Amino acid sequence: MAALIPKLAITLMLVLAWLRAGSPVEASPLRRRLWWTFGLALGLRLALELLMRAPQGVAQGVAAFVAEVVALALLWPLLQLALVGPMKRAGRITRLVLTAVSLVLLWTANAGDSAFFFWFALTRCAWPLALETPERFWASVGSLVVAIALFAGVHRASGLSPSANTAEAIAWFVRSLALVGALFATSKAFKAFTSDPTLGIRRVSRRLVLSHVLVVSVPLVIVVTLWVSSTYLGVNADRALMTVRAVDREAARLEESLRSALASGDAARAARAMAASRQAHWPSLSVYAVRDTFVTCEAGARVPQDSLLAGWVSGLDSLPRRGIVQFGRRRYLGAVAATGDTALVALEPIREALDSTFAPLVGAEVSLPGSGGDGFNRNDPAHARIRRVPPGSRPAQITAGDDTITSNFLGLGFANGVRRSANSWKANRFEVSARVSFHSTLAGLFVNLRENPLQIVPVLALALLAFMLLPLANTNLGMVRGMGGSITRAIGALGEGAQHYGEGKLAYRIPIAGDDDLWDTARQFNRMAEGLERARELEKERDRMEHELDLARRIQARLLPSGPPSVPGLDVAGLSGSAREVGGDYFDHLELGGGRLLLVIADVSGKGVPAALLMSGFRASLMSQDLLHTPPEEVAARINEFLNQSVEPGKFVTAFLGVLDAANGRFTYVNAGHNPPVIVRAGGAVELLEAGGVILGIMPGAVYVRGEATLSPGDLLALYTDGVTEGADAANELWGEERLIALLKSVAAEPARGVANRIVREVRAFEGERGPADDITVLVAKRGAPGLPG
Repeated sequence: MAALIPKLAITLMLVLAWLRAGSPVEASPLRRRLWWTFGLALGLRLALELLMRAPQGVAQGVAAFVAEVVALALLWPLLQLALVGPMKRAGRITRLVLTAVSLVLLWTANAGDSAFFFWFALTRCAWPLALETPERFWASVGSLVVAIALFAGVHRASGLSPSANTAEAIAWFVRSLALVGALFATSKAFKAFTSDPTLGIRRVSRRLVLSHVLVVSVPLVIVVTLWVSSTYLGVNADRALMTVRAVDREAARLEESLRSALASGDAARAARAMAASRQAHWPSLSVYAVRDTFVTCEAGARVPQDSLLAGWVSGLDSLPRRGIVQFGRRRYLGAVAATGDTALVALEPIREALDSTFAPLVGAEVSLPGSGGDGFNRNDPAHARIRRVPPGSRPAQITAGDDTITSNFLGLGFANGVRRSANSWKANRFEVSARVSFHSTLAGLFVNLRENPLQIVPVLALALLAFMLLPLANTNLGMVRGMGGSITRAIGALGEGAQHYGEGKLAYRIPIAGDDDLWDTARQFNRMAEGLERARELEKERDRMEHELDLARRIQARLLPSGPPSVPGLDVAGLSGSAREVGGDYFDHLELGGGRLLLVIADVSGKGVPAALLMSGFRASLMSQDLLHTPPEEVAARINEFLNQSVEPGKFVTAFLGVLDAANGRFTYVNAGHNPPVIVRAGGAVELLEAGGVILGIMPGAVYVRGEATLSPGDLLALYTDGVTEGADAANELWGEERLIALLKSVAAEPARGVANRIVREVRAFEGERGPADDITVLVAKRGAPGLPG
């Protein structure tokens, strides 16, 4: 029942916390929750301290119960802080799975075994962003204080009753969650604090002071932490190595005693005398005589499976003669000595050896919880003890292989020995670990002064280093004050100047009172004021040009047809897009009466406004012709003469003009240096229209030849400018005529509007992020049955 109630409470709190998981973070309740969490965490540390100091008996049981209650009270705000705030779907699922695994281990094993999975399931910190910047800093400091308080000077109590031991396990379980959560919260809250460049302070000088303090203190803390941790690791490693050497030395002494017993003439009597001499320290020592395959216990109690010792003796040529000995699930400190056909074997349970010999050597409290592999009868109260260490000694935890299952040892070593594996004996190395308490490691610097006065040297060195930091800190603060004052004056001058400029007082100049980067910025402000007036004039000029460009864009749009023509038997559609505000492409479809339609497409050299003006001249020249009675080749010749006389040298126009008769499909045309239009027949054949002459505007008196073609019902005619076939991608590959023809074949059955839209869309998609390099214009005509819409 003592274990059932806290497990039920933990499970219930987890379920309730997950039901509220992902709720929004509200600042006011969050602040109260943090205060409660910090207070309960420090209360748990106080309860654990009382538990460690309480005398055995009722007082110790009450202290364990109090620690358990405080721990369970602390768990609820810890769960709320871990699960508050938005969670992604993947993160929620992962944490739910880890929580489920943790609960299974909590119910099937114990709280300590489930703590590892709880760390990963609940180590989450989304709340610092809901706090103000100063609050993030204090939250990180508070979390660090809690982490240090829960870590330093805490160790398990001894001599607890079963119910008190269960309560202590729950308290230590919650302590581990709080410790990991506090360390994680410290980093997250401090990161959130430093992510704000202002550090929550408006005055720059104070911000500089804080930043300099952080720059000095954080590396100092890191250096001190590294020094302390390296010292701690070194002490643990030394303790482990010392324990390994002591084990080997004691095993060698045991072997030497056996050799002396064999040399005495009466080996059995000498063996019993040796065991009796060690009775005070090793009451469980067993000595065996081995003759051939016969094993006889000469002194002490028989150990389980002692008949296997004959195998060890028979393999002494290749096996160690002393060290840690394991057979079955038990371990011993053992040695063997042989002469002729007689051998003596001594076995001492490793737990008793550690407790009586090695623990006093290192001045430590020895703890051997485990699986019964220490060679003791667990039902014997005399062997279920933990030796108390005198006050002032340095406690450590020593573990030999599987005899102690622990996750917090730091010093490691290996002791030699033998092990019965399957059906044979083999040499083996056994892991030995030692852990000295953190508090005693640091206190050793001062405690050792009583034994070794020279130990004052490192203490004085540390004090001297700390004293040297004081003038350095004072110099640093003086530099910060001077720098902060200069920066504050410069920022004030810049702010005043910005206010004048914002009011339009461009004649104001900032008085310069220094020679650093900020005052250089003030000089730049003064230069900026001189250029603001020019910029204002340039802005007006740009507005005027944009207005004129917008007007030109609207005028050009009105020069293009507003909609398709209404000629029975023909389906005509055109599209034009400019690479700039205005362009030099032009298309038109003019009804000539009697079912005849003039199709025109032109491309002016260049882009932008000049090309648009030349296009306007081309259209004016076209509209001045008698288009109803003049064949296309004569129209082209007249426009050529007009352009030769009207435009500057080097400017020209490519054009295509054709008259399409909707009744019989007869199409007379002239191509003046333009991209040849494409006819896609209903059966799939392709024809290019190239008859005509040179481009317009470069050769006076040029002669143009008329071409003819016939569009049958279902045939498709596509006119286009070079922006279609010369559209290029990022690799400068052109879209090309082949892609155009393939596309026309694939969409020949669609209406003319759909074909035109598809061509423009495909070309722009091919150009991609590079964007349009040229104007693009398409004019599509399809012939249907006579007298019917196309």
